[in-house]
Amino acid sequence: MQTKQTRRCVLYARLSVTKEESVSIARQLTSCRRYAESRGWEVVGEFVDDGVSATANRPENRPGWRALLAADGFDAVVIWKVDRLARRVLDFLHADETLQKRRAGLVAVEDPIDMTTPQGRAFAVMLAVFGEMEAEGVRARVCAARAQLIANGRFAGGGVPYGYQSVPNPDGPGKVLAIHPDRRRWLTEIVAMALAGASISEITRWLTNTGAPLPRRRSSKQSDVNTGWRRQTVVGLLRNPILAGMTPRNPGRSRSGPRVDPFAVVRDGQGDPLIDDSLAIITYDEFVDLQHYLAHRAAMAVSSVRDG
Repeated sequence: MQTKQTRRCVLYARLSVTKEESVSIARQLTSCRRYAESRGWEVVGEFVDDGVSATANRPENRPGWRALLAADGFDAVVIWKVDRLARRVLDFLHADETLQKRRAGLVAVEDPIDMTTPQGRAFAVMLAVFGEMEAEGVRARVCAARAQLIANGRFAGGGVPYGYQSVPNPDGPGKVLAIHPDRRRWLTEIVAMALAGASISEITRWLTNTGAPLPRRRSSKQSDVNTGWRRQTVVGLLRNPILAGMTPRNPGRSRSGPRVDPFAVVRDGQGDPLIDDSLAIITYDEFVDLQHYLAHRAAMAVSSVRDG
């Protein structure tokens, strides 16, 4: 490894939500640059994962970290804090092991660690443990708050399903879901076509050809010129338990994570799904049939690829 005066380093910054100005990407990188300058290190690269959750995405699954590992010519990685790299102890240790194999050390600015020494490594593991505990605590509080909102009949937030809208709660504070009066007919027709045996491709073409309004974009990064429906979008609509008036237990998933189970819904003390009839456009039994249809179509697609 090079001497302290000639050490070459790269900087890494990560942020889950871009509006978290207190730990902004710019602030992290500025602190890392100052740290490197104070130690006489040469910065040879900067890598960023903006809008990427450390809990949902392991370091090796993030584009910024992968680009860092693909780079050459450095023997130290400078991060702002340990939790910018990982929220789970095993993820942190795996990332550190990967760096060790290429004879590079990990250094954190705000957490006084230097992974080139045994003491620094021990302290870093301890900080990673506390970081994981903090993440679990946050997750538990979020889940509890969401469960309370659902129990009160209120909209728990997140993306509003296609064919529905968020409206003021007539019985108190907050918002509740309601069927969208203009889009209900499209959603109803999609489900009816699927239950009648139409393929996903047929439904997708019908939506595009008839000018059905697209779901609202969740990100401004999506192209404004995209005017066609996609098969994945149709499948997602048909798998949403809101069709039968049920509420998903966890409506989100990471990009690399498995597809959410359509029957993973909020249930009562006896384990039965809680159903809001005012939001249902099909019965529970029809929703079960719909999922069987989707599973059958997916199996046919896999078989076709194998045979081809």
